[in-house]
Amino acid sequence: LHPFLRELSFSAFDILKLEGDRMAEHRPLLSARGLSVILRELHAAVASKLVRRTEKRVPWGKPPPLFGALATFSSNIANSSARHVFSRVQVLFPSLLQYLDACLHVRARFRNDVDELEQLSHAPRVVAVDSLSDVSVVELCIDRLLHIVSIVLSWDGLQADSDHTTGPSSLTLVLGALARQGHRTHADEIPSIVPSVLVRRAFDYLHSVAQTVATSIRAIDVLRMLVAVRSFAPSCEPVDEIMGMTKEQRNATMDGRISEMARCVLDAKWGAVQDLRPADLELLVGLHVIRCPHNRLDLAYTYAAHILPQSIQDTRSGVDDSMALATLKPATFASAYKAVSQALATIIQDSQLANMGSSDMVQFSGRVVDTWVELTRITQTLSTSLQRTVLVVALRSGLTMTDLFTKTILPILDSCFFTHRDNIIAVLERMRKATRILQSICNHSKASQDTKLQSAVPQTKRKLEQLIFQVYVLMGNNDSMGAVTLGRLKHRGVRGEVVSSQIPRGYESEEESEEEAEEDVEGEEAEGEEEVEDVRMESASDDN
Repeated sequence: LHPFLRELSFSAFDILKLEGDRMAEHRPLLSARGLSVILRELHAAVASKLVRRTEKRVPWGKPPPLFGALATFSSNIANSSARHVFSRVQVLFPSLLQYLDACLHVRARFRNDVDELEQLSHAPRVVAVDSLSDVSVVELCIDRLLHIVSIVLSWDGLQADSDHTTGPSSLTLVLGALARQGHRTHADEIPSIVPSVLVRRAFDYLHSVAQTVATSIRAIDVLRMLVAVRSFAPSCEPVDEIMGMTKEQRNATMDGRISEMARCVLDAKWGAVQDLRPADLELLVGLHVIRCPHNRLDLAYTYAAHILPQSIQDTRSGVDDSMALATLKPATFASAYKAVSQALATIIQDSQLANMGSSDMVQFSGRVVDTWVELTRITQTLSTSLQRTVLVVALRSGLTMTDLFTKTILPILDSCFFTHRDNIIAVLERMRKATRILQSICNHSKASQDTKLQSAVPQTKRKLEQLIFQVYVLMGNNDSMGAVTLGRLKHRGVRGEVVSSQIPRGYESEEESEEEAEEDVEGEEAEGEEEVEDVRMESASDDN
């Protein structure tokens, strides 16, 4: 059947169209295998037009791959614009949602899942299943339907006509179909419903679908849909409003449900977690932290100080099971570490620091520094197999953090230094621990001869120098130069051990060993640090 479908126009897929109440008891049902073939071709056509493609380098002499096998379609589909294909899929969209519920109902019935059967009791009977072997075909139909719905919701042009006045926009029609499938909205109500309410009803339907899918991969597909639907109402549930809610009310918000669902996938509440890819784990950890309806920074600190260190322990002794997540282990540690590092930077960028009170700003900066220190400390406990990947991530995230401190946080701390002098000095003292570990990683790159790690070293050193200089500027602006001195650091390895400052004999290079300069806040010395005399910045640079 499928070669003939590809020779026909898009109207061939109208066989999927269901006519609501007029759909008949006399209408023949599609077999599971027939539905699978039609959905395969529909998915290929939709993906070829609505998915943003990125150019990838291919070996010389080989043609670039065609996404969605576009060349195999007739000119009626291949020459169609994305807008035209979307308009045809939009007509089928309500029927596709009915097929999705029907396939989920078939799966639940054959698996005798009472809870799912009760939740899907409204699903129409539109798929014929003749034998137990057809259940695996139904599973394939579920995957394809979820992918099609996800592509539709993620299409860039979905909101392009949202401001026209000639009728309901494409976005309204798509969200309305989702809300209607959730049996909370009548078709006649859709034009008069406030957009934020329509978004929430569509969100609630997709969230209910997530409870009926079987695997972690499908749960991630639904999670992406939830994020897409949430983006259609960015002003809904603002931060100020959420902060005034109770804990239960916060958990019931759209962001709260996204964060909780991401945590559940990480904790293997859905099956087949072995199929999760590194990019999936990065997405899950990022959504768990960034979408947290409570204190996102505290959750990032919990990851850095407790969850990530526990995930690389060889034994389960001493592990707090209340914080452990089933999918986080040594094999997936690098992806989780990268996601937490990126989430920390996103939290800083999204926070309205200029609108914070001085006390809140100092407290926020201290928590950011503590989280950064914990992330860098983890690098001192890694096994050799993890070091190569994670140390590169630590240096690159260190670039972002030093840049954010230099350009964003330090200027604001400067404005409130006189009222919070001691607290700000304490924050800078703790920050020094993170920068020293980054210096140790830079030293390690030379000894290990890791070219990938070495490529990030020059920029990291420049950013650290800029950060140190800005600390001196801050102190100078506030007549507190006596609180900071410049001294030479001892050369330390990646695990914190003291090492020789000389280049190893086997390493062929004409570079001389470098002695890095860093601030030393008054009143405290790092453990094991040699005493050095105070020097001015000019003489320190001359010595180096």
